[in-house]
Amino acid sequence: MSRKEFSHLLKKYDEGTCTEEERLFVEHWYAITRNEEREPLEDTDLDSLEPTLWKAIQGQIRDNEESDSVEMSRKLPVYRWLGIAASVVILIGVFIGIKEKQLPGDGLFGKIGWETRVNNSTKEITVTLPDGSEVKLSPKASVEYRIQQDGDKREVYLSGDAFFKVEKMPARPFYVYTGNVVTKVLGTSFFVKAGQNASEVSVEVVTGRVAVFRKSAEKNEELVITPNQKAVYEEVEKSLTAGLVEIPKLIQEEKTEKEMLVFEFQDQPLSAVVAVLEKAYGIDIQLEKEKIKDCPLTASLAGFTLYQQLDMICAATKTHYARQGTVIRIGGEGCAHMQ
Repeated sequence: MSRKEFSHLLKKYDEGTCTEEERLFVEHWYAITRNEEREPLEDTDLDSLEPTLWKAIQGQIRDNEESDSVEMSRKLPVYRWLGIAASVVILIGVFIGIKEKQLPGDGLFGKIGWETRVNNSTKEITVTLPDGSEVKLSPKASVEYRIQQDGDKREVYLSGDAFFKVEKMPARPFYVYTGNVVTKVLGTSFFVKAGQNASEVSVEVVTGRVAVFRKSAEKNEELVITPNQKAVYEEVEKSLTAGLVEIPKLIQEEKTEKEMLVFEFQDQPLSAVVAVLEKAYGIDIQLEKEKIKDCPLTASLAGFTLYQQLDMICAATKTHYARQGTVIRIGGEGCAHMQ
């Protein structure tokens, strides 16, 4: 750890954005340097304390490197011995914790050049990455990323839930690692919902296209999903499946196309109604039987969600619908006047 990184750690501690391991590290060294004064840490000016803490850390490193450390140790106060022993235990715990998370390192105790942001608040926070991409972290979530993303790909590690808005860089794909799931994008917006243990990971696309696959999967096993679609990974079953989100949103189109999109139907055939819905939500909606394609519909569907609209359509045309993967199928015997 360099002094610059240590100063950055103190800043994160002061802002309340450090990890639990980092918090223990700072409070441990404070306890050693302030063993006699016992001044509460929350009442301390961390900027003025930084030189003292850094000096203590460097002192321990030099002590461990001296060949005559046994002789020197006899002159050390008892509390200093206890402090050194405690620091070893804490640092071991830090490295074990990082290994269990399968992260590349938090930038201070793992690989140099990585930054970790943790949302310890009760509200969503926004983290801006070096490439300009944004991550909206839910409470208790954390994201880890390279401080300088100048390679041929951009990589982040996520724990918990977050919404990503990725800057478009076709030559430098963006990867999100969550447990055993990898999400690859070029420039889009999407949700990743993983909770704290990543036993079930869900990736939901808002705009653009996203490829989702398991870390150990072959290239041909990846799922490519589009707006209003989701990929769900089940850790127990080791399965990755595609489906539709619970509340599909209208796809963002050009303003002129939005103005043309109307959910008012006057004696329109079911096939024409379905075509409007497909364009509005980007979802494949299939009519299973030829005879229901001409079923007329007169209805105002504005202001309702897609599934509410389908409920109204099916009630009026004596049909029913079902979700199958990323497709919606409408079936039934036909219109009321055909009965």
